[in-house]
Amino acid sequence: MLSPLVPTKISAVLLIGLVFILDQLTKILVVHHLALGQSDFVLPILSMTLAYNHGIAFGKLSGLDGLQAIGLTGVVMVVIAYLTIWMCRLKDHEQGLSTALALILGGALGNMIDRIKHGYVVDFIDFHWGNWHWYIFNVADVAITFGVIGMFVLMWLYDHNGPFQADNSAGSAANVS
Repeated sequence: MLSPLVPTKISAVLLIGLVFILDQLTKILVVHHLALGQSDFVLPILSMTLAYNHGIAFGKLSGLDGLQAIGLTGVVMVVIAYLTIWMCRLKDHEQGLSTALALILGGALGNMIDRIKHGYVVDFIDFHWGNWHWYIFNVADVAITFGVIGMFVLMWLYDHNGPFQADNSAGSAANVS
């Protein structure tokens, strides 16, 4: 009989694959249909705008030279390995954390492959309000963001005793007569 962890692990691997494939397919479509800097209107607050991010999140460190970019890719590989090991060690009751880590891993893999293939990350989701524009991002960035938010929310909600259970040891000692 299969361990109860098998479905959770399979689901996590499938989610990683789904995020990675969706990220790569959307990037291929956008690169095929838009020129660098070209923008296509989608909604009053959303456009598809092709941009290349040579840095890290929000374009920070975009002036990296070749060796620094290779170092950044190495750091991302170490983080991916760490998160993979963490996810593999999760218990059966930690499906939410497994899902959050799978989102982060799928997104990290998508952006890392871009860096290895192109030397930059393809971004295209452009939210704006009038002339104000948020940073342009991609599907991988969305997955990473939701994964990190989910991870922190779950870590905040779960303590060592399980979900939503407060540690009442201090209160218990005070009630002993």
